[in-house]
Amino acid sequence: MASPFSRTTGALTRDSSDSTLIALGVTSGLVFLWLLWFLLSRVTVYETSRGARLEAGAAPWLLSNALPGKVRRSRLVIGRAVHAGDPLVELDGTEQNLRVAEETALLTSLEGRAQALKGQIAALNAAWQADRQTAGASLASAQAHLAEADAGLALATDTEARMQAQSAIGGVSELDARRARADALKLKGTRDALLADAQRTRLEAQARIHQTSAQIDALRGELAEVEGAIVAKKAEVDRMRVEAAEHLIRAPVDGVIGEAMPLRPGTPISAGSRLATVIPNSRLMIVASFDPSSTLGRLRPGQTARMELDGFPWAQFGSVRGRVVRVAAETRNSLIRVELTPEADRGSPIVLRHGLTGKVQVNVENVSPLTLMLRSAGLMFGR
Repeated sequence: MASPFSRTTGALTRDSSDSTLIALGVTSGLVFLWLLWFLLSRVTVYETSRGARLEAGAAPWLLSNALPGKVRRSRLVIGRAVHAGDPLVELDGTEQNLRVAEETALLTSLEGRAQALKGQIAALNAAWQADRQTAGASLASAQAHLAEADAGLALATDTEARMQAQSAIGGVSELDARRARADALKLKGTRDALLADAQRTRLEAQARIHQTSAQIDALRGELAEVEGAIVAKKAEVDRMRVEAAEHLIRAPVDGVIGEAMPLRPGTPISAGSRLATVIPNSRLMIVASFDPSSTLGRLRPGQTARMELDGFPWAQFGSVRGRVVRVAAETRNSLIRVELTPEADRGSPIVLRHGLTGKVQVNVENVSPLTLMLRSAGLMFGR
């Protein structure tokens, strides 16, 4: 006898069979789609840094003092913009300034002494030239008189010889012959006197010239000593001025004071104290540290990256985009240094500045999920 619910049971059986086929079809489709995704899709692989920091492209300048002293005035204010050469800290340099003034006065005195010596040397040179000219003129005059005397003596000697010859034969009287001899002797005495005067004049001129030359040499030696003292004194004054200038500590570059030591007037500070740090006005860069085992050979210039800042939650502020520019070839403190340039995003609420910290994720490659699974399996079984 047929069951009164046979139709209902048959309907339920047919519905169950259709649902199973639909479920199997959907499941098969999903598995197929998953396999396609697993084999053909690409997943971005990131390498995450141990740490990262935004830094000025140029290295920060450490402001320190070369000399010990007491603070007279300080303009160090954290965050203050400065220009190269701006005075930031002034130390008390009264003693150095007084020493500079004293040494400068001594230098001026030495320079005046050198000018006086040069004037004396010039005057003696003129006198030396005048003595040479005078001696030459006197000697020429004496030689002219001596030549005149020589001519007269020659004539007198010749006259005497002829008178003696005439006297011997009775041509002239003996008295005239004696007079001729006397005239010759007189002219000879005059000639000898002129020769002696010429020699005396020459010797006196030579003595004056030698004496003047000796005085000039002595003054030149004194001038050389004074000029040497001037050179040494100038070097001393320059050194002292440098020391005095070191009491005024200036900004080395254009930038911003990143940190500063609190200084009040009268505060004593020792030489080499770290007074402040000036961050140069330069383009910011991201400096990140990576584990070398997973970084070497994989990170290259040109790869894109993103930096999540510690002080700006990623869910609220997003991240900072960047690009790798340099990868170190050697480790430092067991880490690899990687430098990246941040890319500007005008719509970002984040204000980039030196010192912000965070982490960097670098896009190293795009691979399929299958490749990732095989790598994971290789790492798992390779341990």
